[in-house]
Amino acid sequence: MFPPPTTTISSSSYHKPRENHRRHRHKFLSSVLTLRRIKVLILIVAVFLTHSTWRVVKLAHKTLPETDLGNSNNSRQDDVMASKEPTNGASTVQQRRHPNNRNDVPFLPPLPKIFPLPDMSQVRSWMNVPGNETAGQFLLDFAIIGNAKCGTSTIMTWLHSQYPQIQIPRDELYHLKSKEAWDLLGVFYHYFGGPDQLLPHSIKGYKSPSDITNERPIRLLRTYFPNTKLIIGLRHPIYMMESFYNFRIQNGYDMPPLEKLHYLNLANQYGVSWSRVEYHSTLMFLGKTNLTSQDELALFPRPATKQIQKRVEELKKEQHLDDNPHPQPLVAPYLRAPNPVFLYDTAQLESKENSDHASSQLVTKFGQDMANFLGLSSPLPPPPRHSPGKQLKNDTLQAERNAKKIRICDERYKEQRRHLLDIGNRTATWILQYFLSAEDVFVSNPYHFTKILEGYSQDPCTKQKK
Repeated sequence: MFPPPTTTISSSSYHKPRENHRRHRHKFLSSVLTLRRIKVLILIVAVFLTHSTWRVVKLAHKTLPETDLGNSNNSRQDDVMASKEPTNGASTVQQRRHPNNRNDVPFLPPLPKIFPLPDMSQVRSWMNVPGNETAGQFLLDFAIIGNAKCGTSTIMTWLHSQYPQIQIPRDELYHLKSKEAWDLLGVFYHYFGGPDQLLPHSIKGYKSPSDITNERPIRLLRTYFPNTKLIIGLRHPIYMMESFYNFRIQNGYDMPPLEKLHYLNLANQYGVSWSRVEYHSTLMFLGKTNLTSQDELALFPRPATKQIQKRVEELKKEQHLDDNPHPQPLVAPYLRAPNPVFLYDTAQLESKENSDHASSQLVTKFGQDMANFLGLSSPLPPPPRHSPGKQLKNDTLQAERNAKKIRICDERYKEQRRHLLDIGNRTATWILQYFLSAEDVFVSNPYHFTKILEGYSQDPCTKQKK
């Protein structure tokens, strides 16, 4: 027998698997090194972008107006200004610039008119038809609804005297507090002598400084006059309280001492109380904010908070939310009023003698913005100085009343001023952080307006003493 043939293995074929293994390992190491290089490159690019972004942020901060800057949890609103050191024990106002960077009040066209004017009885019958409640809208273009001693008489006189196409009764009209919406419109027909004397294409409005303090007028405006433009004035709480108190004295009211106002029933104070300077407790009736976050509710005094909670519970019962097994949604206590709002402070109306050019420009700009808001075809001149109130002809009696008036900057009222500053701080914070976020709330010169509201937490009497 022959032995089996011997298989000869060449050296090249013997080393081939080892070479393949080396080749695969080399490819693997190359891919790992490539991935590492990519990661290093990504890290270098990230560091470069971060450094560039920081340089841009620093440059932007340098170019902004001089103010304290902070962070905001709300991306829809621009920079929240950081708090300053408290003044006289009052907490600080969280400042923020006006949302959407609106430096100009846009032109809001006037409401469409009906010509010839119908009889008032016809208008009333239209408004009584369900679903046709806004039939009388064409008769009410604007309303000055607050606040007392916040320049409402100045605004009314200014509009009436400077623009011939504006018709506004010179008396204050409180019809929406106790009467129906068509009763308010009937005043226009009666006041101006019927439809023949009422200019069909005129811009019509009324003044009632206390309408903002009552939920009923706001509800009627929202229901029957949703396009009526609302003008609302503010004033530093310390100056407002002094002016309102002395106004009552001037008109013959026997006022209690200012120190006791906080402890007396409102009826015994003839409307003068701390609640009248809590502007946010009445602006909330407009429903421009949701009033659902705890941070927002914390800015309101206890009576207003209880009122909000009561309103929420009523709405839950109406909507049967308590019977819903699913988590209950947050309920906004007040329906949103679609009415546009022009908010101002009395400091924006003042153009003092020998004032600088910048101050005069602010007042001029205020007239332009008000004209745009009302839809006027030409700008308004700066507002005049107007001081309402009775000036007695009897000098002796006038001297007696002057002696009863207060000077709130006196040292005896230091505690009252401290309380008013606390109210002012919370009011200004809510307006700047929440109310101005509404798209249909406008102010003239937002930066100047913000600076004015910052002063609500600062005692102006300190500056006077210096």
